[in-house]
Amino acid sequence: MLELMVTVGVIGVLLTITLPALLGARSRAAEVVSVSNARSIASDMGSYAAQSQRWPFAAPGETPSGYPGVAPAGMLTVRWWPDVWMTVSSHWELARLWPAVIAEIAPWEEHYESWVSPGRRNNALYADDGRPAAVVAVSYRYSNSFIASPALWSGRASADESLIAPTRPEDVAFPANKVLVWDGDLAYLPEPPRRAEGHWMHATPMAFADGHAAAHAPQDAIPGAVNPLNNNDSTRLHNTPDGVLGRDY
Repeated sequence: MLELMVTVGVIGVLLTITLPALLGARSRAAEVVSVSNARSIASDMGSYAAQSQRWPFAAPGETPSGYPGVAPAGMLTVRWWPDVWMTVSSHWELARLWPAVIAEIAPWEEHYESWVSPGRRNNALYADDGRPAAVVAVSYRYSNSFIASPALWSGRASADESLIAPTRPEDVAFPANKVLVWDGDLAYLPEPPRRAEGHWMHATPMAFADGHAAAHAPQDAIPGAVNPLNNNDSTRLHNTPDGVLGRDY
């Protein structure tokens, strides 16, 4: 009995030592996958921008191709998976709805796996019975800086709707320093970290406008400028001072 108790105790000690190390190694491996996902998304967005001469963009009130009727004025309307029309009140929701814009060059079925943070549970387009999943969302956030004029974040702008406008690839002054997309879920972490200013307080996989990707702490980014068209939001990465003319790191 004593030998059994000693053995159980030794196993318990070994588990205490090895489990955190195993979880850490698993998280690091998943982070590498997430960095690769961000890089892939940036590549697709770069291809879209090269073809259309603008970064992914949809104007409020714009009627998308195939929409039955006229889209509501002042609202953002997009075609979502599998063939659903979504209308939202905030233009800035394009941060999550960007797949609708690039779907023509990055089809859902071929790319969705890379649009979801490793480890997230609802990560399939189809349910087990083969029908389209009831809820389809992406993990990676697209910076608001690319869907409005740099003047909006100059510190001198008013709430002028005309500043909502597409930006071009050549408008980005520091492509290696301006974040394009990042993993907003970090679903692979064993425990969710604390949040601050709309971001997880943890190294976050992200890709930049020049296409390179790495993990950085959003809290280390340059503080955001106020966006007068979005309730004076100043979340970093979304509200880069001077928009695409500025830099995040």
